[in-house]
Amino acid sequence: DKNPDILFVEFAVNDRNRGADAAKDMEGIVRMCLNSPHQPCVVFVISAQTDFSLIASMAARYKTIADYYNVGFIDFAGYLRPLVENGTYIWDGTQTGSLTNDGTHPNTAGHKVYGDYLIDRLKNDGENVLKKLTYKAEALSSYVHGEPKMVAHNDPAVKYSGDGWISSDGTSIPSDSRVLGCFIKFPRFESGYHEFKTYEAM
Repeated sequence: DKNPDILFVEFAVNDRNRGADAAKDMEGIVRMCLNSPHQPCVVFVISAQTDFSLIASMAARYKTIADYYNVGFIDFAGYLRPLVENGTYIWDGTQTGSLTNDGTHPNTAGHKVYGDYLIDRLKNDGENVLKKLTYKAEALSSYVHGEPKMVAHNDPAVKYSGDGWISSDGTSIPSDSRVLGCFIKFPRFESGYHEFKTYEAM
């Protein structure tokens, strides 16, 4: 759906070492939504990972963006960390009863904890989760996000080849490349998952 009412943007643990670059991309997603004719509520979701300190550092960058644009914030990692540290939950795939099998992805029990926390936040703190975005003329970063563009997962013009993006003219674009000013939602896997990529206006 290109006109969602609510957009949950998950912090991917794959971005945990990308620092300012990842924050810049997250801000680009928000600015894309600000320019959408059907402006959705945007909620940042922070996933847990074994290195809670590293996740907290990245989450702090995203929280700055969330506060600036009035974006909702669901911090699963921040919620779980004290409960893991005091022994209420286990987040270690090597241990029986853990909420994760690999230290990153929640298992069935982990998804239930995530779900229960999300429902509780929506029920008891919904006004601070589902909020109207605040328009800002200037981005927090000096990055120029260009004109937003959203590409559907089944758009034949852009395809993911396995080791790079293929543009509409057949030109191969390495996955870490930057092309002229657009913000695109790309297909990432055949199963329907997506990732956002921001490209620099040069």
